[in-house]
Amino acid sequence: MSTLTTQKLADELFLRPIVISMNSLALSALMSYVMSANGDIDWRPITICVTSDILAMGADHLKDKEEEFSSDHNNANDPRLASWFIYARAFLTASAVLLALALSQCPVSTLLTTAAFVAPALLWTTPISFKKFGLISRRLLGRFGGDK
Repeated sequence: MSTLTTQKLADELFLRPIVISMNSLALSALMSYVMSANGDIDWRPITICVTSDILAMGADHLKDKEEEFSSDHNNANDPRLASWFIYARAFLTASAVLLALALSQCPVSTLLTTAAFVAPALLWTTPISFKKFGLISRRLLGRFGGDK
């Protein structure tokens, strides 16, 4: 396993999500311009695409690097490395706030479509317990299934 450095963390937690989201920025800006009737650019789809990319990729990289950080006991005494995780969480929080702001200005269909694509990306690294899923679904079916 390689040693974590501030440069590696900055690259993984900030630079890569930003650079890749720039592709979404360019494509969504172009599509917004082309699809508009009068040549205006709508900020909402651009913000939704860019912040969704940052959130999905940033959350995945943050989880990976946190696991790598916690598995190496030499990292525990380095507050500079730990502070990068705080910055990354603040960055992801700011992206989530911007996404929420853009979605609040959109129709409900946009919110549902965004949720359908972003939720699986955010759950990508979440361990899923099928036992808990079965328990929750039985409780929901029991509650909403009616008395038999």
